[in-house]
Amino acid sequence: MKKAAIIFLFLVLSTSACGILPGAAPTVQPTSTLPALPPIAQTAPAIAPLATWTPVIASPVPPAPASASLLSEMLEAYSETPAYTILLESVVMEGDAVYADPFNSQVHLLMEREQKNFIEGLIEIEEWRAANMPDIRSTLDAAHQVTLNDHSLVSVRFEFYAFTAGAAHPVSYSKTLTYNLASGDMVLLPDLFTLGTDWLGALSSYCLKDLQERGVLEFPEGAGPTMGNYTSWTLAPEGLVVYFDPYQVAAYAAGPQQVLVPYAAMSEFIAPQGVLSFVQP
Repeated sequence: MKKAAIIFLFLVLSTSACGILPGAAPTVQPTSTLPALPPIAQTAPAIAPLATWTPVIASPVPPAPASASLLSEMLEAYSETPAYTILLESVVMEGDAVYADPFNSQVHLLMEREQKNFIEGLIEIEEWRAANMPDIRSTLDAAHQVTLNDHSLVSVRFEFYAFTAGAAHPVSYSKTLTYNLASGDMVLLPDLFTLGTDWLGALSSYCLKDLQERGVLEFPEGAGPTMGNYTSWTLAPEGLVVYFDPYQVAAYAAGPQQVLVPYAAMSEFIAPQGVLSFVQP
């Protein structure tokens, strides 16, 4: 009995120390409060409207004209040191830039290159010229000939005449361009013929025979079947024209030579879908 009373008294004291009395709720000490969270948006943010696409309609490329509008243009240059005069007759294509610009760019490059080569040669001899012939000027002249302007093809020959102070005589040489208006490209000689055929051998044989029959063939190797011998050529209504500069197939006194090769003579080698399919008679 005494032991039970002691246990009861212990329980009462323990309960009082913990702040818990029979029938009373426990006391909770207040703690610091957390900051209030922002309210959750009830609506989604606005989305920027998509860009409006405007279709771009390319301007149609006009069909290639059958022939081009060509004008002559004179290019002049004058210098005292080195002493030279340059007078070149060039050609300019008018009309739609799609077709005219590539042609005009190639003509410009050709004229610029020939002037540069001429002047560089004069610089090398200028000191000698000034001391030995101060009154003599070097000259470079050029004229052009349009041999074909039809079937969307333009073919031009430029003949240059160069005289260098101190030389025994002037020299002449040809440069040529053939342009396809339909493609906007320059036409190369191999483009005319079927790949894999001996068109160069046939062209060489025709030229050698023609020069021989006319009695102007002194250097046959100058018309042999190598590409280097056939860099100057143009198209004409009646055939392919090949140009040989002085000293290439004959002496200077014989002058430059040219051979007209009828298209019929090369018919078995002509590319069926090439540019010559339009100019064959």
